[in-house]
Amino acid sequence: MNIDLIIDEQTLTQINRHHTSSSTETMAFAFAGLRKYGKKMRIFVQPDGVILPAEDCYNYTAKTRVKLNKKVQAAIYNEFVQSESRVLINSHSHPFSESGTDFSPTDDKDDIAQASYWQSMPMSDGKARFSLSLVFDQSSFSARLTHKGKFYPISRVQVLRHAQVDTLVPNNAIEKAKVFVPNNMFSRQQAIIHESNIANYKVGVVGAGGLGSILAENLVRLGVKKFTIIDDDIVERSNLNRLQGCSKHDLYEYKVKVIKRNIEDITDQVECHAITANLSSQNAIASLSSCDLIISCVDNDVARYEVNRLATQYMIPFFDVATSVSVKNGEPNYLGRIFSCIPSQTSCMECFSKPILKFDEIIQATLSPTMLDNFRHRGYITGDKKVEKAISIYGLNQIAVGIMSLELVRFFNQQPLNRITVFDNEGNKLSRLKAPEFFDPPRVHCPNCNLHLAAGTQLSLPVIKQPFANTKAKEWLEL
Repeated sequence: MNIDLIIDEQTLTQINRHHTSSSTETMAFAFAGLRKYGKKMRIFVQPDGVILPAEDCYNYTAKTRVKLNKKVQAAIYNEFVQSESRVLINSHSHPFSESGTDFSPTDDKDDIAQASYWQSMPMSDGKARFSLSLVFDQSSFSARLTHKGKFYPISRVQVLRHAQVDTLVPNNAIEKAKVFVPNNMFSRQQAIIHESNIANYKVGVVGAGGLGSILAENLVRLGVKKFTIIDDDIVERSNLNRLQGCSKHDLYEYKVKVIKRNIEDITDQVECHAITANLSSQNAIASLSSCDLIISCVDNDVARYEVNRLATQYMIPFFDVATSVSVKNGEPNYLGRIFSCIPSQTSCMECFSKPILKFDEIIQATLSPTMLDNFRHRGYITGDKKVEKAISIYGLNQIAVGIMSLELVRFFNQQPLNRITVFDNEGNKLSRLKAPEFFDPPRVHCPNCNLHLAAGTQLSLPVIKQPFANTKAKEWLEL
């Protein structure tokens, strides 16, 4: 079982300070969501679900042996059950260990007892609850999941920071992480990105068209081995001008199947899950929510809106790449945009300081005919949604994906990301907003960043809610 723990920087710092500021053993608790897909499990800590018991909540038998007061423990357990979270994280400290701490025999006994208790207390829908343990010393930590009397080390901890995503390896998983056999295929790029930094990432690509087909091949050549690619569209003759690796023999085949074949021809180490379904399907949501990174290569804001919501609900960093061609006085203007988001740390596509999504398009595409007529009658919507085939050129897509790939090198190297990169051939310029200098946290009134963050399966996808700053949108919510 490959288990990842996702936690935001503020929550991890809060827990760590709670432990290291005391000379005696302390405890902390956190609630987390869980997404299991195949042999992979993602556990994402909910930022508002942290409990730090005060000193008078403990019964000390020694400085290195502490138990919670039974009433306090009962209150925490009750709050966990009420929260509908699936994982209770129990963190404690070994204050006299300087580094390399691991779980003690007493910890083993306590963890098995706690896991057994939660195993007998399933959720209302019958799904199992889990117990995860962390132990901190002065400079490191160990982490594991306990289930049915067995211990499963946490493979890695992803820390979501404002400008980047850092990967930490717990003490009890270090030896396993060292087992890595390099591939000579990547020898010419080892100076800028090491294969071991990227090999364990599972990447979800939404959209298998002109952008997605190029991106998938670029990811394989960077070293990504695990993919989920989602698109329910088939290859038409008009696609042949821009679908990489696609020929006349692929007409009327699913685009994702063509991409799967092409990237598996590059190396036999690729695991590609091709989903020929709509982004809103349960199969697509289940597979995407188990990814470590999502990249949106779609051609409409409705799909971007859905990806934005899903990534926020499951605490998954994501990128969006888009291109546009406009013609003015017979002269084409080529535009491209790469957008990055780290949920809980940066503003999302709904609340970014510069407009990203066209909400009129989203509303008209997602409302039922009855509601659409109702809104049109009230004057909120004028006219009908127009579906036009956009201009798309292979060379422009290559430029956009090339810039996107360089951003991914920064991501996999745990370096600060650019929040948004825009290129415009009319002005002959390439502009970037760098995250360290451009501080753009989630907006207070953003329904996505506030209502959906780390909600997991507790909220359905998609859920249509407009930014509260929009007066008309607020009226819609009150209808």
